[in-house]
Amino acid sequence: MIRLLLRPLELILLALIGYNLVVALFGWRDRSAAAHAIESVRRFRVVVPAHNEARVIPNLLADLAQGSDRIQSETVVIADHCDDETSRIADEAGVTVVERDEGSGGKGAALSWYLDRAPLADDEALVVLDADNRVPDDLLARFNDELAAGHTVLQAYLGVSNPDASPLATASALSYWASNRMVQLARRNLGWTADLGGTGMCITSQALADVGGFGTSFAEDQELGVKLLMRTSRRVGLTPEGEVWLVHSKQALQALQRGREQLQDSATRPHGAVHLSASPVLGSVLGSVFRDLLEHAPAVQV
Repeated sequence: MIRLLLRPLELILLALIGYNLVVALFGWRDRSAAAHAIESVRRFRVVVPAHNEARVIPNLLADLAQGSDRIQSETVVIADHCDDETSRIADEAGVTVVERDEGSGGKGAALSWYLDRAPLADDEALVVLDADNRVPDDLLARFNDELAAGHTVLQAYLGVSNPDASPLATASALSYWASNRMVQLARRNLGWTADLGGTGMCITSQALADVGGFGTSFAEDQELGVKLLMRTSRRVGLTPEGEVWLVHSKQALQALQRGREQLQDSATRPHGAVHLSASPVLGSVLGSVFRDLLEHAPAVQV
């Protein structure tokens, strides 16, 4: 009986596996890059939402400063609830800095807040990057070529800049490669829409207006992708020649190591609250005992 009930589930699973394998085959054919546009067809506004990113944002700003002279662009850093040197570093790099201390945190909320106050002009395109990304110097030029070819929404390839840094970084790099090749590029070759990745996104002012702007959720890329699909006929184009590299993997490994050390420390160090009831005479004796205890175990509360 159980075998009969499981048979439909097995068939469904096999169908899904077969579907994904067939789609993945279309990802092995590289696509041709768009022809180089002679001049900029759009002004690019590169917006970098940043929350306490002083340690990593200088690299991205240096990359953006190396861009093509034929591309008109402005870089804006949204210092979102920052209490470090992010604003100062961005200001010294010569980019526009907008500080945000109100409302909830998160990239979607920050983007929505900023664009409400500084909407895109009709001839602008918005590019969203994370503060810890690294980008090639021709990223905006590649976006410009694709916009000139007729696209209105673009997603750059995402990869890991330090794949050899750790096993976690290697696994992350392989995951991005598989996604880029067997999902994103396959969809592009089939004429389907690509997924937005949260960073490395480019969208024209008209396309953004058609979907009502960014949402305020923590999955702003997925929310925007769904609105593009449901409300308009716009496809998300893929730009393999303009790759955005993420360096999250090494930082994640470091965070995991710090968390492990903290857990080990809390497991071996006395901590917690001690509740004790005693007579005045016994209390005077225990007082000196607990003073010695608190000197050696300050995490204990009596």
